[in-house]
Amino acid sequence: MKSLNLLHLIHGMSIIAAVFIGGLCSYLLAKRDGNILEKVEDYLFISLLSGVVGARLFYFIAYRNQFESWYEFYKIWEGGLVSYGGFVFGGITLAIILSFKKKPLDLWLDYFSIGFLLGLVIGRLGDVLSGEYMGYLIVSDFSIPITMLELIWGAVLFSLMLFFRKKVMRLQGLIFGLTVLLYVLGRFLIDFQRENLINLGFLSISQIVDLVILAFSIIFIGFVILLDRRRKNAV
Repeated sequence: MKSLNLLHLIHGMSIIAAVFIGGLCSYLLAKRDGNILEKVEDYLFISLLSGVVGARLFYFIAYRNQFESWYEFYKIWEGGLVSYGGFVFGGITLAIILSFKKKPLDLWLDYFSIGFLLGLVIGRLGDVLSGEYMGYLIVSDFSIPITMLELIWGAVLFSLMLFFRKKVMRLQGLIFGLTVLLYVLGRFLIDFQRENLINLGFLSISQIVDLVILAFSIIFIGFVILLDRRRKNAV
């Protein structure tokens, strides 16, 4: 029981560290570029709460067979969060706040996307340490935890977005669109190896949600590119 509680503590602390360090990364990148958002800590806190609810809700839907009743949805201390569910809910909440405050939504979503990827890596590292694998990828005589694959994929995307940030930031919103597209695409493929998912045919509910998000991300990227071309033609 004590070892189980320790694993839950590691998992919970990794989530807190992921949110804090990811948010700090976004803030420092924006500050370096000369963009300051007042009361950013308040926005992050509200988005965090919304993200935790979303992460738990997505886990509850994807792994419904692990829950005996709706009451267990609230037992978040027992583990069980889906990172992109938190990303979706937290992102929507942040978008609403920024729109209400009349801030450049697309610009700040770009910054927070990069921070999200760093937070993802830290969160998945906590999953590895706490043993939340949810399946393995078998390669010859070796087995790789699914969580480790997500960690590696997140690290690759974080490095790419950070490297190309200056080149694509002129297209505000593009980093956000690419982050959603590539991350969800990776999750869609990785989920074929994941265990205990509820399936509808040959795809899981989680993968069906992935496809919907992929479609919206492609439309969003197309909209960003189209808007940039219109701006150039208007000049």
